[in-house]
Amino acid sequence: MMKKKLKHSEAFFGKYRDLWWNHDFLELMAKRWNLSDASSIADIGCGTGHWSRLIYQFLKPNSKLVGIDLEQEYIKKAPIEFHRAYPKISKNSYSFIIGDAVHLPFQSHSFDVVTCQTLLIHLKNPEIALKEMIRIAKPGGLIICAEPNNIFEGLLPKNR
Repeated sequence: MMKKKLKHSEAFFGKYRDLWWNHDFLELMAKRWNLSDASSIADIGCGTGHWSRLIYQFLKPNSKLVGIDLEQEYIKKAPIEFHRAYPKISKNSYSFIIGDAVHLPFQSHSFDVVTCQTLLIHLKNPEIALKEMIRIAKPGGLIICAEPNNIFEGLLPKNR
């Protein structure tokens, strides 16, 4: 039987990605970022929506969320996982689409917050994706890029 080849994020970050962000830290950052004023967010390179699920709780109620990723399997899982985390949020408030971070299919000045987690380290030219993220953010909007420290991987216990 052939073993499934894991995508980079799955292979390098696995389940301990869930341990990166504790609620108290996220709450502190949400206050500093004024996320409670935001009513729209784009999660670029969203995967299954892990990052957007974590920060969505700090936005205005029923905020618009759009996630975008190249991987079709992630885009299929993301709305299921989002609905599991936020069952009372209308399915009209969120969507996940296939797309490329360097050619975002959104109008300029569309989102209060544009974010990514563990995206830029995978791109050949991350500056192009950053320019696209800035383009789709509203004037005065917020860009949040969360990138891991891969050195940390070597510090984890081998039996995780």
